[in-house]
Amino acid sequence: MRRNGENLGVKYGPLTSVEIGTLRAFAEGMTTRQIAEARGLSLRALRKISERLRLKFGVFTNLEMMFKVGRERIIE
Repeated sequence: MRRNGENLGVKYGPLTSVEIGTLRAFAEGMTTRQIAEARGLSLRALRKISERLRLKFGVFTNLEMMFKVGRERIIE
């Protein structure tokens, strides 16, 4: 996947605590809306966090992202 000439998804950038928390919430089966409400964020803000995570992992969907997180044991 490429964006502005960068090759994304080759290396994961460092994950922030917000991103790790978001991944854990997705892993627990929460929806985007549920996570946003639980954290007091707008749905748009959480979608931006999800988008940034997908770019870091080089995937297109949240499902692909969670598969990759599980397969590569990125969070414990």
